[in-house]
Amino acid sequence: MRRERQTQKNTSRPEAVETGRKQTDRELRASEVRYRRLFETAQDGILIIDGATGKIEDVNPFLLEMLGYSRDETIGKLLWQIGAFKDMKRSKAAFEKLQQDNFIRYDNMPLETKGGKPFAVEFIFNAYLVNKRRVIQCNIRDITEREELKDKLRGMATHDSLTGLPNRTLLYDRFDIALANAQRNKKIFALMSLDLDKFKDVNDTFGHDIGDRVLVAAASRLTGILRKVDTVARIGGDEFILLLWGISERDDAIKVARKIIEVFQQRLIIDEHNITITVSIGIVIFPEDGKDIKELLRKSDESLYLAKASGRNCYRSLTS
Repeated sequence: MRRERQTQKNTSRPEAVETGRKQTDRELRASEVRYRRLFETAQDGILIIDGATGKIEDVNPFLLEMLGYSRDETIGKLLWQIGAFKDMKRSKAAFEKLQQDNFIRYDNMPLETKGGKPFAVEFIFNAYLVNKRRVIQCNIRDITEREELKDKLRGMATHDSLTGLPNRTLLYDRFDIALANAQRNKKIFALMSLDLDKFKDVNDTFGHDIGDRVLVAAASRLTGILRKVDTVARIGGDEFILLLWGISERDDAIKVARKIIEVFQQRLIIDEHNITITVSIGIVIFPEDGKDIKELLRKSDESLYLAKASGRNCYRSLTS
């Protein structure tokens, strides 16, 4: 009796082992199916790279669609042999780094589609072992919209929303650069305060929509007159500040002021309206009229007030 029970135990063990093995195989196949489904349907680009050779072993459909390449154009190639990954130096450096580390992330790496369209991506490299073989999985996410939003938010922080001109914040930054440059090279620069004369009458007569379009046109005229190195900022309403770099003498700023006044004599045609807007300008010079932006802005306002008191449509400088 005891021998029969022992025999039953011995025969049941192989059956149990075989059952367990089949269960493990089923679970493994199910896991592989789930992974493959995730790989094929993922909304990020995915590359599988041989950790020893650096050659691409697999690529998911989303990445092929993102880049415009076929599987045949990617499988078996090194990452930097594909035209989309133009930064060969960075791609090679990432592969070399992954020989020691198991994780690398690049927040913003430029790519280019097969058709030549550039876009920004986020790269995440993970290295791991599969059957004692080193494999690198590279996840690639298109972050173009995210970067555009960042640029937009940065622009909103430093630029006037109506005209696109620098605002007071960016003006102060540009002033600091101009100041450092002037002090280092023993140069002078000019600061101008500019108002549109009787701008309130434009709003009252034609409405604020036309008034906004006049401001945009005024901004365009000012940027068209000044050099690219100079700055035109809108600091509120119809108030503009002009920063002129690297001038030789006060007369250089006066010449620019005269040119502005001349250009603004030309009528603006907005819809069916013919509108003439003149300007008043106050001029100060660093370092003669002030050593910091607060002092220069205060004195340029004083000069602007003198221009308005003189009948508008003119410029005034504290020494003229």
